[in-house]
Amino acid sequence: MLDYLSSPIRWCESIQGKAFYYSPYIVEFWNSITSLIFCLFAVYGYIKYKNQNKDNLPWLLCFSIGITSFLFHSTMSFTGQFLDELSIILLLTYCLKIYYDLNKFLYLLVTLILSSVSWYYPSLSPIFLLISGLALILTTYFSEKPGKLNDIWYYSLYSGIFSIGLWLFDFLCYFNTHMYWHIFVAVCTYLLIVFVLKSTNKIKLL
Repeated sequence: MLDYLSSPIRWCESIQGKAFYYSPYIVEFWNSITSLIFCLFAVYGYIKYKNQNKDNLPWLLCFSIGITSFLFHSTMSFTGQFLDELSIILLLTYCLKIYYDLNKFLYLLVTLILSSVSWYYPSLSPIFLLISGLALILTTYFSEKPGKLNDIWYYSLYSGIFSIGLWLFDFLCYFNTHMYWHIFVAVCTYLLIVFVLKSTNKIKLL
């Protein structure tokens, strides 16, 4: 599970024969480097809102996505994939919890189900995560949003849909679009966190 290339998933960068291309320790160099964009957005969000933010856990979870995604693409290991997806699951379910004020049982149940899919069906779990992330964005459409939050929501939606297109296009493998997916989905994630925190008054709506 800790071995290099033990994950059942392969992205275009390594499929095209560029595994270990720049380093003998990193399987997918560009996918690994662009994963760290999540860390930059997490640090930026924390610094920007630290004086008015009542909940910093989403920024910590966003940061962990960058670290675990780097680990996954560096090793393409099963464990790396699971930790990467677990970080995403924890952020998604936590955002659902605070936005919809879910009770602890339902929150833990959803987290457990998604985590189990990631562990037992690693080849299918990315699809489940995409659906879960898109569902979180779309279900918030029906909430009442002030003007500023409405703009944030739409920017998050557009960047999210575009990033999904890049993710899917990578499977055609004309060229590596997965590294660009990291950039745009990180933008989507940052905006979604801001939207959720402001909607739940954990960040002041200025």
